[in-house]
Amino acid sequence: MIHSNSMDLLVGYARRDISPSIGDPHMIGCTIERILKPVYVRVICIEEPNGDEGPFLLAMADHAGFDKISDRLAREAMAKATGVEFERIRINGSHNHTCPEASRADQQLLDERGLKHVSVQWLNTVDGLLADAAREAVRCKRPASAWCGSTPVHGIAANRVIKHPGDDATMRLGAYRPDDAQMKSSYTEGALGLIDPDAHVLCFKGEDGRPIATVVNYACHVTALGTRGWGVHPDFPGIAMDIIEAETGGPGFFLQGCGGNVGTGKFSDGSMEAVERMGQSLGGSVVAAMDALKPCASAPLHFTSWQERIALREDLPSADQLHEQMMQASANSLAWQEASMLRVVSDPEAARTCDLFLLEAGDWCLAGMPGESFVEQQLAIRGASPKPFSFVAGYFDMTLWYIPSYDRIRSGGYEATGNWNYTAPGACEQLSASVIRRLWGNKC
Repeated sequence: MIHSNSMDLLVGYARRDISPSIGDPHMIGCTIERILKPVYVRVICIEEPNGDEGPFLLAMADHAGFDKISDRLAREAMAKATGVEFERIRINGSHNHTCPEASRADQQLLDERGLKHVSVQWLNTVDGLLADAAREAVRCKRPASAWCGSTPVHGIAANRVIKHPGDDATMRLGAYRPDDAQMKSSYTEGALGLIDPDAHVLCFKGEDGRPIATVVNYACHVTALGTRGWGVHPDFPGIAMDIIEAETGGPGFFLQGCGGNVGTGKFSDGSMEAVERMGQSLGGSVVAAMDALKPCASAPLHFTSWQERIALREDLPSADQLHEQMMQASANSLAWQEASMLRVVSDPEAARTCDLFLLEAGDWCLAGMPGESFVEQQLAIRGASPKPFSFVAGYFDMTLWYIPSYDRIRSGGYEATGNWNYTAPGACEQLSASVIRRLWGNKC
């Protein structure tokens, strides 16, 4: 491995407050009552001076994620504002459940029933703020070097399925109810299960040695706070970024990993105290690891993107069936489920076409995955990567929601068999194998 302390990159950073307005819809039948803590979009511009390729923009949003339409519109706005190529702009969602997702396609369908799930006006505002932040990140880029490492994190993530002897399994979602002894026991007991126990850190340092931005790649549902539908907050990643910023003097950037089957339920009762505790665990672990980060040979910087077509479940209802079910759904939450599935079966070719990307730079790489990719993908890619430091992120396009592994399909649970999974068995493994082949130059 060749280490380098040279300033062989140009890096810029900016953020904007995207907090929705009081009274905006968040899930059908709910409206936002309080902004408990601001939520942001953050943008990093990465470029190799005198390189063969142009800048790359990596953005994230403290909300539940982007569908294909919203992802395209936001990236188009950023491209127009900066001149950066559309393909070289990627937006990650933290999958924060206290803030609405950018689901224009669902809202367009729900308009037929007069139901409001998300404010399109707010989504348009987010697009503008992403573009503005991107413009600033490009404008303020300066010489930087890359430093990488990882650190164990405790008391946040656990696999969302607890396997019991035989075929039984229990789902533990965002938080347990402390007043329900049986529920609390079913959530908190049992092993962690399969997770990536580490936070992976990519810090860009300026000529003064101070961080321009510290990227924290960690795989876990952002579901610790029980205010979904009425109270907006960035949840534990927001607390962690505050700690990193206060202790390092530079901004943090949370990059959600492949956390589709990993959640906070084992450790959270939905309270603000639990969120603060988790944020301190993540942020404190990263701060403690900063002095141990390794300087990396960063250039040449190379970006590649491609499409992988996966199979959809053969048992999905027809578009006509789903439209009828959406129009007649007795519960508003069911109408949202039907609308989400309807947008997939109405254009299956577009839905099953997954955009993947790799950003490679000497000792490190970043792989971008669609939907609620499962932790098996993250572990497989990192384990097979030829790079000493590999960052793997999901949630770049939420059209497909869960993309379960073979193991989760065998285990059961709504992640694999319910109305939020549209992919056929093998899709998870196909996507990770596609990334691994690219990392090895298609030689495996």
